Amino acid sequence: MAKENKLIRALIQNAKSGNNVALEQLLEMNLGNVYSLSFSLAGNKSSAGLITINSFVNAFFNINSIGENEPFSEWLKNITISFALEELKEKKQSEGKRKNPEKDQPVEDIFPSPIVKAYAELSSEDRFIFALNFTLDYPIKKIAKLMQLGKTDIENRITNSISILSKAAGDDLTIDNAIEAIENIFSTIKPDPGLLTFAFNKIYEIKEKEYDAEQKEKDKEGKKVTGDNEKREKKKKKKKKDEAISDEDKAAPKHKGGLNKKIIIPVVVIALAMVVFYYFNSYTPQWIVSVKSGTPEINNKIITVNAGLTGDAILSTNSSSEASVKISKVGTVQLFPSTNLKRIGNSYTAKLGMGKVKINTENAEEFLDIQLPEGTITDFYLGTNYIVNVDPYGNSTITLLSGWLDIKDGDKSAIFPGGYSLKILSSEGPGLPYKTDSNPELVELLDKIVFDNHYKAGINALISLATDNETITLWNLLQRVDKRQRAIVYDKLYELVPHPDVIKKKQMLDLDKGALQVWLEEIEWLM
Repeated sequence: MAKENKLIRALIQNAKSGNNVALEQLLEMNLGNVYSLSFSLAGNKSSAGLITINSFVNAFFNINSIGENEPFSEWLKNITISFALEELKEKKQSEGKRKNPEKDQPVEDIFPSPIVKAYAELSSEDRFIFALNFTLDYPIKKIAKLMQLGKTDIENRITNSISILSKAAGDDLTIDNAIEAIENIFSTIKPDPGLLTFAFNKIYEIKEKEYDAEQKEKDKEGKKVTGDNEKREKKKKKKKKDEAISDEDKAAPKHKGGLNKKIIIPVVVIALAMVVFYYFNSYTPQWIVSVKSGTPEINNKIITVNAGLTGDAILSTNSSSEASVKISKVGTVQLFPSTNLKRIGNSYTAKLGMGKVKINTENAEEFLDIQLPEGTITDFYLGTNYIVNVDPYGNSTITLLSGWLDIKDGDKSAIFPGGYSLKILSSEGPGLPYKTDSNPELVELLDKIVFDNHYKAGINALISLATDNETITLWNLLQRVDKRQRAIVYDKLYELVPHPDVIKKKQMLDLDKGALQVWLEEIEWLM
């Protein structure tokens, strides 16, 4: 069983999670193989197209049935064979009902060849059986079970097919050569350009019908509830009307200025509803500060026990104190000496003005944003562990221990994984990520490239020195340089980690976001 690359496995996982784009990409990548297989089993273009479409629709709606380690191509192949067999049975039943069954466009009309002509002249069943046995290596026993025919019958059909093809091959080719020639021909068959679009249109047409059916069911249920409510309301109104008539007959209230209960009760109900709504919809994350050493301060007031860090409050440590902040649904932020951290409002955002912090969000349920003097840090994927150091001049250094980070500063950004570091200059923004244990010369070279206006000689030097450790560096650099230099960076990165064939070079040079993301995922899985 062939092992699929990590990109394919990632696309499968994304597709299982409901990412339709990932599933569409998987189907598109397998279009040629599925159509070729369909053609070899059916023997004509119209049936091959129909089998391909039905296979794609089935795969789309049953992606969660694929096994954890089952190759996608193998899973899709089995679906295709199943629909090809169904098509064969329907065709056989249809032909049995007609006196003069129509003939499909044979294979030899598309690829004139004595061998292909002989293959085309096989009956639909014999061609199907032959393809299963010789091109897909299905054993006789498995074919017999699939076709619901006897083992001897299958053997006789295969022997007959071999005899026909051998005669067509003549003295020039052996039967093995003939079969190889047929397989080569089928591998060159391309589906119609609009076939994939037609398949996707059918998929989304089905999804739309399912959605409409769900909405009708909801509307039906809603009308029932509404009808019941209307009946209840009518009863209530009648009761209130009767009560009102009865009240008019009663004496006037003792206190002329007394409060009207008819007004008070609705007001109280509304007020209670507002309190409940506010309680459930205004959750404020808790930031609890604990003292690790010395005398940390919140808004210039010394704390000696655990305290809450409220919105816009500033937590600071002096040269001999440390503190830790536990943030609900996020994780912890450890403050080292001479550090100040401001919580921004009541959100999951803080601003590091100066000093050093260690942030651990490995079990987070929410994203934590850390604003720096220049740029903002956020998790690229939820869950990270990193250290940030901001010097008195506003320059920052980020050392990522695990996870992935996304640094943004205006139109500049940087994405990198654990084991990499990044510098941010207060006047220039983020630099390029580099392996944390890189030699100082490489780090200095990257500084020249980014902070010296893409120093040309620096780029050429990096290209000559780049190894697998610099794939992330090159991926980020690709988006920082002009188009001429971009082509040079692209060639080197492609040499180290080729992107999937579905992505084209032009897309990368045009900085297509979707294409860049696919290449980044390929780099990630190969790291």
